[in-house]
Amino acid sequence: MPMHFVRTLGFVVVVAAVAACGQRQPAEAPASPAPAPVTETAVEAPPTTEIAAIPESQPSLPEENPFPDAPLSEELRDKVWPRSPLDNASALFEEWRGVINNEEEESRTLRLQMLGRAIANLGPDACAPLFAVMADEDEEPMTRYLVVMTLEDWVVPTFLPALEPLVDPEQDDATRSYAAYLIARLESGEAVPVLERLAEDENRRIQFGAQLGLARLRQPAYEEILFETFRDADAIPEERASIAILFAERIDPFLTDFYLEAAADPTLGTDARGYCLQSLSQLADPSTVPELQAIAQNPELEDQRDAANYALRNIELHQSGVVQPFPQLQ
Repeated sequence: MPMHFVRTLGFVVVVAAVAACGQRQPAEAPASPAPAPVTETAVEAPPTTEIAAIPESQPSLPEENPFPDAPLSEELRDKVWPRSPLDNASALFEEWRGVINNEEEESRTLRLQMLGRAIANLGPDACAPLFAVMADEDEEPMTRYLVVMTLEDWVVPTFLPALEPLVDPEQDDATRSYAAYLIARLESGEAVPVLERLAEDENRRIQFGAQLGLARLRQPAYEEILFETFRDADAIPEERASIAILFAERIDPFLTDFYLEAAADPTLGTDARGYCLQSLSQLADPSTVPELQAIAQNPELEDQRDAANYALRNIELHQSGVVQPFPQLQ
C-alpha cells in the first residue's frame, strides 16, 4: 500500500453506543383456527416468527458475507454470518483487538485493513467501538494510531457527523488530529466547511492536515498554500514530502514541472521523490527526457536512479508505439 505520509497527524472519535438490532417477534395467531377433522387428531402448528424490520439508520443484512476474503479467524467465520449488522460489528471488533495484540503477525497491516473495510461497510454506528479506542487517552498511543490505519481507506461522508465532534477544542490534541485526518480523507464536499475551519486551527498538525484535505478536494486557494509551503526553505521536511506525494498521486500533466522539481530535490524524502518519478513515468512526456537523464546521472539522487531510468524507458516505449500514452495526454 502507498506510504501514508500524513499518519503522523493524530485523531480520535466519539463513542456511539452499539444498539441491538434484528429482534424477533412472534406473528399473531389466526383469529379462528380451522377445526380439525373428526376422524383425526388435531395437531396445532408451531407459532411462526418473523424478523423485525431493521431501522433505516442501520444497513440491511446481506444474504451472505460480502467480504469472503476478509482475514477472519476460522472460528469467527463460522459464527459471524448471518447475524444483525451490529452483532457482526461486535464480533469484528473482537477480531480487531486480537490482531493488534499480536505484534509479531506479519500480515497484521493487511488484516487490519480488511477488518476496517468489513466494519466500515456496516456504517458509522458499527465503527463506534473503534472511535472509542481512538478517543481514549488511556489507550496505548500505537493502539489509537492503529484505529486510524484501520479506517483511513474506508471512511465515507456518512462518517462526518461522528467525526466532527472529535475535532472540538475540548478534545485532546491526538484525538483532534486523528479526527481531522479522517475528515480530510472523506473526499467529499460536505467536509469542506469543517476543513476550512480546521485550516485556521492553532495546532499546526491539524491546520496542515486540513490544508491537505482541501487541496485533495481541488480547492484552488489551498493548493496554492501548499505550493508556497513546499517552496519555503524553512518548511518542515515531512510536510514538503506530504505535499509532493499528494500532488504526485494525481498524475496530472499540468503538474509536470512540479514533479520534475520535486524529483530532483535531494532534500526531499526518498518516497516523495519516488512518487513523483512514478507520475512522470506514467505521463511519458518526451519533453521531460533531459531532466530525467540529469536525475539518473546525479550522484546525490542515486537512490532514484533506477526509477528515473525506468521513466526514460517508458517514454521510449510510448514513442515507439509499444504501449499507449497515458490517457490524460491523448
